[in-house]
Amino acid sequence: MQNGPSPVTITGYAEGSVSGFTVTNNNSQSWVFTPDGSSNNPVITLYRGATYKFELNAPGQPFYIKNARTTGSSDAYSTGVTNNGTETGVVIFTVSETAPDILYYVCGVHQEMQGIFEIKNAEEELSIDITTEI
Repeated sequence: MQNGPSPVTITGYAEGSVSGFTVTNNNSQSWVFTPDGSSNNPVITLYRGATYKFELNAPGQPFYIKNARTTGSSDAYSTGVTNNGTETGVVIFTVSETAPDILYYVCGVHQEMQGIFEIKNAEEELSIDITTEI
């Protein structure tokens, strides 16, 4: 313990928690997510073990969670996803422990309407190394 105790992991994100976003479209150019509401096609971090509800109000703009940045319904990611391709309604995504590190949210019609979901483990993001951070 010459340099202090070992790092302590503090997890402030409970597995099984539910978060929500309201998602609208900025014409056919981009997706806008709230609570932020000011960034077009933002990079959004999601955590394995958590559930996310995306409340869509984007008639004519089907919202897909995908493995690739493609239009249409191909490459849709289905593990833990309910209502993929919804325009008005709720897409529910429970991020599995085996989800890839990167997924995409994509409009099924407009290539410009896309962004990145960064998938992380909560412990990776929410730990404090007391020897270097305090």
